[in-house]
Amino acid sequence: MKKYPFEAPADEYRGLDLWMVNDRLEDDMIVHQVREFREKGLYSVVFRTYNGLISDYPGPEFRRKLRLAIETARECGLKIVLQAGYMPAAFPALPQEYRLHKIVPVPENQAADDMQILARAEGFVFTDQVSPAAVNLFDEAAVEFYVRTVYDEMWADFADEFGKTIISIWVDEPRFDNKYLLWTPRLAEEFAARYGYSLPESIPALYFDTGDYKKIRYDYYTLLRERMAQCYYSRVRAWCTAHNLQFSGHLMGEELLTTQIAQAVAVMPYYRYFDVPGIDMLCNCHDWYDRPIVPDNRQDRAKVEHSMHVSAIQCVSAAEQTGKAHALCEMYGVTSTNLSFRDLMHLYDFFAAIGINHQCMHALFYSPRGFRKRFYPQAFNVYQPFWENLRNVKDYAARVGRFVSTGECARDILILHPLETAYGLIRGLTAPLDIAPREAARDYDNCWYAMLLMLYGSRIPFHFGDQMSIDELGDVRADRFVIGKMGYRIVVVPEIETLSKRTFSLLCAFAEAGGRVFFKGAIPSRLDGREDAAMQETLRALPGARFFETGEDLMRALRDESRREYEYLCDDDASRTIINHRVDGAEHFFMIHNGDCRRGRKGTLKLPGTHRAFSFDAQTGAIREIDAREAGGFTMIPVQTPVGGSSLLFTQPTAQLLSDRPAAAVTRTVPLENAVCRVCGDNLMTLEYCSWRKPDMADFSDTEMPVERVVEKFRREEYEGPITLRFRFWSDFEPKGLKLILEDPEECRVTLNGVPVDTTVLDHYYARAFCVVALPDAVCRGENVLEISRYTKPQLATPPSDNMTHLFELFRSPIGVDMERVHLMGDFCVDAVTETTAGAGLVRMAKRFYLTPPEPVRAVSDLTVHGYPFYPGPVEYTLEADVTEEMLRARDIALEIGRYNACSCTVWVNGEQAGFIDREPYSLSLHGLLQAGRNTIRVRLLGTLRNMIGLSHVEGVDTTGSSRAKWVMEMENAAYTEYDTGRITPSFQQTPLGLGDFSLVITE
Repeated sequence: MKKYPFEAPADEYRGLDLWMVNDRLEDDMIVHQVREFREKGLYSVVFRTYNGLISDYPGPEFRRKLRLAIETARECGLKIVLQAGYMPAAFPALPQEYRLHKIVPVPENQAADDMQILARAEGFVFTDQVSPAAVNLFDEAAVEFYVRTVYDEMWADFADEFGKTIISIWVDEPRFDNKYLLWTPRLAEEFAARYGYSLPESIPALYFDTGDYKKIRYDYYTLLRERMAQCYYSRVRAWCTAHNLQFSGHLMGEELLTTQIAQAVAVMPYYRYFDVPGIDMLCNCHDWYDRPIVPDNRQDRAKVEHSMHVSAIQCVSAAEQTGKAHALCEMYGVTSTNLSFRDLMHLYDFFAAIGINHQCMHALFYSPRGFRKRFYPQAFNVYQPFWENLRNVKDYAARVGRFVSTGECARDILILHPLETAYGLIRGLTAPLDIAPREAARDYDNCWYAMLLMLYGSRIPFHFGDQMSIDELGDVRADRFVIGKMGYRIVVVPEIETLSKRTFSLLCAFAEAGGRVFFKGAIPSRLDGREDAAMQETLRALPGARFFETGEDLMRALRDESRREYEYLCDDDASRTIINHRVDGAEHFFMIHNGDCRRGRKGTLKLPGTHRAFSFDAQTGAIREIDAREAGGFTMIPVQTPVGGSSLLFTQPTAQLLSDRPAAAVTRTVPLENAVCRVCGDNLMTLEYCSWRKPDMADFSDTEMPVERVVEKFRREEYEGPITLRFRFWSDFEPKGLKLILEDPEECRVTLNGVPVDTTVLDHYYARAFCVVALPDAVCRGENVLEISRYTKPQLATPPSDNMTHLFELFRSPIGVDMERVHLMGDFCVDAVTETTAGAGLVRMAKRFYLTPPEPVRAVSDLTVHGYPFYPGPVEYTLEADVTEEMLRARDIALEIGRYNACSCTVWVNGEQAGFIDREPYSLSLHGLLQAGRNTIRVRLLGTLRNMIGLSHVEGVDTTGSSRAKWVMEMENAAYTEYDTGRITPSFQQTPLGLGDFSLVITE
């Protein structure tokens, strides 16, 4: 068989990951992390400033650190991506003449004399106010200043590595203050010259449904969109090309029409300017049967689901239409701290099945010190217990990304994007006033999304076509509606009211050439935003046009008329199955993804003609022929997709398939019940609840709170001065040789039961921030007291002068001192009282824990309830398996794990590494590794820092959106001493850790 590029994909398919430099940068740690990135299979990283950075950014010392990172990357073959020096929405000390303006409604009776009033209506004045830090991206001179400053001048010192070690410039979220409508000093003049009427006089129509408001809004947003493309995106594109660099990044608000308009005016037309167009898909929605990870509420869940289904197909459509080799998705961040490799692969699979082929991990946080560990994880870096196996994820993503890039995209249905119609429906953004409710726009968003879900659920392959791209790249060739590199047989016009003149003329030409145009619901009635009855009649009379009242009727017609070269047959509900189909000559490539995280699926792929079929295992890179059969001129290929997993299949034409069907596989299971468990390190007990004392307090506080909440209390009080935290813990024995893990020990004075503690650092626990010091042998039976004193001052962010200036925190050093939880470490067990079940996948424990004498570790599937509630791993299981000669003659012998509570596992057989078990089905073939007689199987479990550092107190399942507020018990919603019942619990909710029910599965 010929070799395929996805068997050993080029390094560029390993993606682009965000290296968040968020602390004081140390030379040796920079070198260490860069080398580790390359060792673990990363190809390129964005050197990205982030909250918590302590530096002179962008001064000489920061540049020296960046130069060190670049030089180290050059030595080991890693590629570096620079960020645009400042985000366009948050540029410090921005000259007045380059600032973006905004329209701010003010009640007329509150208007000040010095306000510049643009218009009046409905008891309001609409004022022209200047954003303090947002660059006017609609003005050539402002953009020229921005590019000169944050591209040319800021990174000039590194031009020698442009196009070599430095491969790209990354821009993150070029957007605006989404609370106000946009204004520029020249906008009225440009508007009048283009449309022939006054924009200031029309401003009320942007907020209220008065006059021909849909036309006015269409003109307003269309002009802004085109100016944004001409002034900003094309200018940055030109700069990158001139400097032999790629233009990469992502926009903001891609998931909804309303958020696209509010934050960027549009998104799809801008992707053409990127070399690697990207989307931002933070937060997750993994409804696993055993460990759900879901958004906190219905609103957040809706946003995540919109983002997953809308954002990706918009980006992929634009990438295919403009011939981009890669489409990127930033993912995993703002989630649980306990994502397993199963979660990472599942989420990437979902987007890859749509067409995303560039994984972007959010994020490689440089440091977890202090509040940084709580600032929107997931965190991937050297301090994670699972780090040693991270290459599994990067290898997998590279193979999948290359597989879904093979050949050409086989989609022939185009859905017109409805953004222009949404322009006419959305009322002006009016924070802090609510003078213009936006229910109509939201309803339209939901209607559009419902149709989109029907397309996915019907497994109808499609692309979006946005009208600005159609205006610039559209054409009709034969019976194909063309956008750039793609041609479509069917165009669907879904509940769209407004067409551009170019789109309208191309639809007419397409229908005349024999193309199919399907209309869902009302026929478009506005041409370039203006009512046009003649256009509507022309559309009604298009040859071959079809009209559908319901989405169900449209889906049936699309299924009937789409000339797909395959059919997927599934007796079960396959509505959450996504199929990516690509063609290379006579070969077909399929990625069939099962989005159901609770049940697997069995189906059959039906192809006309005779084909050999092969499966590709992206975890191992192995290719295996599938037992495909001919039936009535079709090839029938059995497909089995696991829970939340995917099948990668490809076919080759052949003259004849084998006629004799092999005997059905027969399996038998041999339990392995002699597992021996070993915890590979000292145990931990986290001390989180504490009381506190300031110098003016006679005694410690009466209440105990999690330490993060105590720190938040003092931050809000703006307290600066000495503070002592008292942690109490209980012990059933007098342990010796205990250690303490704490942060910044050199700044602390520590006593244990009144005995001073030497805070000399002996070692570090995973992260350099987690310092280990020795404790005196002073622990007694019963209650013990650990006191930690230091000087503290609050972390006070600069009060924002604008909705976007909080972004400055990404670039400047934080003020304040962190106070953090601490951890006892040593040879002991931890006794915990298990409470009612917290929710699928979590174990709820009372907040009082006891040190107990060490006991032999039991081989159980959950160590958290057997003495190790805070231990993050690793753990090893050793099994003995007696194998006969008869068993060795079987078709396959696999190790199967029935209960799997881990991030990743490595398996050795008789001292030789056999492979990894990272996702369902939790099994691994041991074929060729076992021998007759006694065999030793060793399984090494890797976990995460979740049980050590939290998040531990949010009720229910593991939730996404893990911001700092959840660690401080959502204090904005609850008093300092009261818990927000239903959301916050004083109990700990830990994730299980361990393996169980080992067996050998023998396939005859």
